[in-house]
Amino acid sequence: MKKIIFFLILSFISQLTFSQTTHKLLREGNKAYKEDNFTKAAEDYYKALAKDPSNIKGKFNLGNATYKNESFDEAIKHFSASAELAKNQQTKADAYYNLGNSLFKKAQAAKGEGLEKSVEAYKNSLRLNPDDKDTKKNLALTQRLIQMQQEEQKQQQQQQDENQEEQNEEKQEQQEQEQQKEEQNEEKQEQQQEGKQQPQDQPKDLSKEEALELLKIMDDEEKKVQEKMRKAKGNGKKPDKDW
Repeated sequence: MKKIIFFLILSFISQLTFSQTTHKLLREGNKAYKEDNFTKAAEDYYKALAKDPSNIKGKFNLGNATYKNESFDEAIKHFSASAELAKNQQTKADAYYNLGNSLFKKAQAAKGEGLEKSVEAYKNSLRLNPDDKDTKKNLALTQRLIQMQQEEQKQQQQQQDENQEEQNEEKQEQQEQEQQKEEQNEEKQEQQQEGKQQPQDQPKDLSKEEALELLKIMDDEEKKVQEKMRKAKGNGKKPDKDW
């Protein structure tokens, strides 16, 4: 019987020492956090959770420390766990609120991608604490940013459609010009081909000067012929006398 009592006493002392160690690490983490030494605070919270993985305060505070270090993926993981495991309604609401902030920061770094997840986290927080002004404010802001983002995407799509339409019109105009040019080339080739098929000995049209010159030459030639005929007539023999 004494051995059993001794064992129970040792077990109680061990649990008490374990609890004191976890509590001490959490206190050291809180102290570092207040001093803005968020890296040291995160290390202490990690150590505390290594000894007591189900400690809600450790998870929640570790989420805060990693958020301050801008390790938003880590913060999201720890706040999600806190919200899931918390028994107290206010703690659960605060975890969802901080989760929304972490998701917002992550989406902000990703140029707005994922803001819808932040909205859902804020809504979960308001379901548990409907009167929280900070949560309402952040939810309204996030929803407005999503609306602006959608409007901007719509404008960008319209601009892309207009640019595509202009490109199509330019392409069509270019095709029409090329087709017209091709038709002109074909017509030119046909005209050249018809010119080659014409007789080569067709008389060339004379200019006015060339026509006058030709008439003068023909007139001179006519005069020469008449002069020869006249001389031949003058030198001819008289006809024989009839007997």
